[in-house]
Amino acid sequence: MGRLPKGDPVRRALWEPPPSLFARLFLAYSHQTRQARLAIRVKRLQFRQFCLTGWVYAVIGQCSMRWRRRSIVFAPVLIFLAAAISLSCGGGGGGSSPTPVPISLISVAICSGSPPLQTPTPTPTTPAPPTPTPTPACIPVPLSPALPVGTASPGNVLQLNAQGAFAGANKKAAKYRDVTNNTNTLWFDSTGKLTYGSNGAWVGVSPGCDCITASAGGVQSQTISVAVATPVAACTPCP
Repeated sequence: MGRLPKGDPVRRALWEPPPSLFARLFLAYSHQTRQARLAIRVKRLQFRQFCLTGWVYAVIGQCSMRWRRRSIVFAPVLIFLAAAISLSCGGGGGGSSPTPVPISLISVAICSGSPPLQTPTPTPTTPAPPTPTPTPACIPVPLSPALPVGTASPGNVLQLNAQGAFAGANKKAAKYRDVTNNTNTLWFDSTGKLTYGSNGAWVGVSPGCDCITASAGGVQSQTISVAVATPVAACTPCP
């Protein structure tokens, strides 16, 4: 054999003897090993990506389930606390104000005499407020005997007044007030032997027996008998 060409690699390869069988097997095995290692690395990377994505999904699903369970537990508790705070505060006004007890007229009584005069409110001379004086209950006119009255002046006027008893839920603690001249107070007689003047005064116009009744706010008083220029024994109690 001649000299090996130096400049041309192709001609150099043609001139060189082929590699031995052992060398060729080693090269083939090395190439297959590299391909196998590369395939294993690719599979590992794909497996890691799959595991990472699955782990993220698992965490998100687990967190969403935990949040649902917590919301089921916490929602009723929050609603209860909000209701308790609103009831205790009474709308933010420093507590709920007591409900006023309605006061109503429970009875009306006809009494003899002029209506009581309204006294002026006393002016306190000390820092302490004055103590209010309750109006006393009047004595109702009995149903019998009849009240006498004439038809000639000055004995032809029968002076009466009407007093109302007012109370709330507890009727034992009634308060009294004159209702003689109230706008919703009406006076009635049955036979026309008397005529109503004003301020609870009745005037006799003709002899006979008469019955007087007062009504205030739909509450009726007792019915009293009056003998007008007639003997009292001749007038029976009014029905």
